Amino acid sequence: MTMLAQNLKIFREKNKLKQREVAELINSTQRTYSGYETGTNEPDIKTLIKLAELFKVPLDILVGRYVDVSLQPPPAEPRKRGSANKSSVQLVVSANDSIINNGSGDMYVKLTPGQMRKIKELS
Repeated sequence: MTMLAQNLKIFREKNKLKQREVAELINSTQRTYSGYETGTNEPDIKTLIKLAELFKVPLDILVGRYVDVSLQPPPAEPRKRGSANKSSVQLVVSANDSIINNGSGDMYVKLTPGQMRKIKELS
């Protein structure tokens, strides 16, 4: 599943909307929108812009170029030494990182390609 597909589902659920409702708001069908969330269809740029406006997030965040820190799960409890924990990723933000605030209290961090690869390896 692509970052876009994952983000569409996350933002739809965060806004307490059903797939059918989002589809109607962007002048599409539920079947087409469902394909966006599963990654079997990709929206065109006009539809991406509509979705970003609907969810009130920058396009970069919607497509996964930035990570929405507010949507990350809380850190997992520490595990015993030697046990693998691939279900959580700790994101450390320094003052030098590119941070975006969309004005609604959500914060986003621009990840380097290396950080994105590390997250993909762990997921």
